Amino acid sequence: MVDHRDRAAYEAHLKESVQARPHKPIEFRIITKNGQRRWIGHTCRAIYDKHGNFLGVRGSNADITWKKQAEERISRERQRLAVTLNGSQRTHTKV
Repeated sequence: MVDHRDRAAYEAHLKESVQARPHKPIEFRIITKNGQRRWIGHTCRAIYDKHGNFLGVRGSNADITWKKQAEERISRERQRLAVTLNGSQRTHTKV
């Protein structure tokens, strides 16, 4: 099940997936059957036969939870370093 926080973006992506234009990949959260929250990286494209008849949509999903967790750790570390640097600069300017 798509997490409620990402449902609108996911549904908009589904509506666009039957159009012939290239589609942007999307990342969204899901809740698994056992209640785990995971991140999915999804890409798809419409498929047509040689006569231009719509045949369906080909899609690919990948569990990117590890990537999103790493991005979050990097973001927290950047914030921590910014606070440290700001504190260090204040200390040096007072001297």
